[in-house]
Amino acid sequence: MGQPNWAKLEAEGRCKRIGIPWTTEEREAIYILKIPYEYVRDGITTLEAYQSELEEQAKTGKKPLKEYEREELYEMAEELGVKLTPDISKATLIIEITDKKGRKKQAAQQLKAVNKAYQIEADERAKDVARQQKEIKKAKEEKKDEPTKPIFADKLEAEAQEKVDALDDKKANKEIKEKKSKGQKNK
Repeated sequence: MGQPNWAKLEAEGRCKRIGIPWTTEEREAIYILKIPYEYVRDGITTLEAYQSELEEQAKTGKKPLKEYEREELYEMAEELGVKLTPDISKATLIIEITDKKGRKKQAAQQLKAVNKAYQIEADERAKDVARQQKEIKKAKEEKKDEPTKPIFADKLEAEAQEKVDALDDKKANKEIKEKKSKGQKNK
């Protein structure tokens, strides 16, 4: 006895993939729970998950690839640009179609993620700019409320104060001299 015919076993649902037998859990799902092997190949091994998958299909109206005929899958694969030979198995067609669609979906998801990251960055920049503009506007408003002084106002004010002080000193000195002179006249 030689090697098993894995392609035949795969086509009949008697193995997971070529060269990969079913695990105990997967075998139980197929033979005890009676879940179709196409679903088990997608990782559905419980009745709850199987029912959920069927409900999802009913809602969306899309049927899974495993429910298409081999000829329909062959046409889909050709449209996606998969290089094929006429003796390709249904399971291999499903794998190739899923892989092609998955790559397109992955590229779209990556592009969406990049766009989202750029949008977040742009939003943050816009918030920063708006915050800075508010701060500038607030500073301008605060400056408007302050009384306006000429550039040299502080210097002029200081000089004026010095002159007043000097005049006050002269006046005080003059008064002292007058008192002294009155005091000397009274003696």
